[in-house]
Amino acid sequence: MAACTPQSAETSLLSRRISFRGLLLGLWLLSWPALAAAVWYPIATPLTRWAVLLVLAGLWAFPMGIWRGRPLRIVCLSAAILVGIFLLLPGRPFDHERLRLLYVQRLAAYDGTKYLWGGENGAGIDCSGLVLRAMVETLAIEGIQTANAALVRQSLDVWWHRSTARELGNGYDGRTSLLTTGKVGDVPEATLKAGDLAIVGEGTHIIAYLGDQKWIEAAPGQRRVRIFTLAQRYSNARARMVRWMQLQ
Repeated sequence: MAACTPQSAETSLLSRRISFRGLLLGLWLLSWPALAAAVWYPIATPLTRWAVLLVLAGLWAFPMGIWRGRPLRIVCLSAAILVGIFLLLPGRPFDHERLRLLYVQRLAAYDGTKYLWGGENGAGIDCSGLVLRAMVETLAIEGIQTANAALVRQSLDVWWHRSTARELGNGYDGRTSLLTTGKVGDVPEATLKAGDLAIVGEGTHIIAYLGDQKWIEAAPGQRRVRIFTLAQRYSNARARMVRWMQLQ
């Protein structure tokens, strides 16, 4: 039997390193379509949220085993540290009215989107998914644009904690506050503000006020998101009127 020379052992080790690096590269490349699929998949479940987090972690970690250059690894680690530091920064006061306007814009952006029970993005959305998704986007956009870490953290919090219409009407663990109860059409116009939510159908459905007597909902019957006036359906509906704490 031929003896294993130092040169052959070194060649074998180098071959294994190249194979391992190639495997990591393949996994890294596959992570991009996996991330796109997890983000675009409309049905909201804890599994899809964990999938997004795990794929993001993989996209960050795999290059550490692929890139041989120390500067590139330092850049990767520094980016993660900077993001972590930013998310730990204390929050700052923000313009509630500006946030309200942005929220209304994000709600209206989904007009015409296909209705899908359990959905929460442009591929399909339901009534609670609509008001939650719009708030996630509102807090993230405003938080990044104004470098307000508290708003970004709140965006992640709303994204992680999927809620039903009933839960939104019952405070959503302190994220919404009750304004009043009764018929939607009896609520004084002066009481309502754009972005307020009405939970109707004994807690089974939710509509959002856009201002100027216009509302928006992800309507199961019409199978799409639509903008409407109360006279069309909900004027006599009993509801719990709530407001996001960020829009107080």
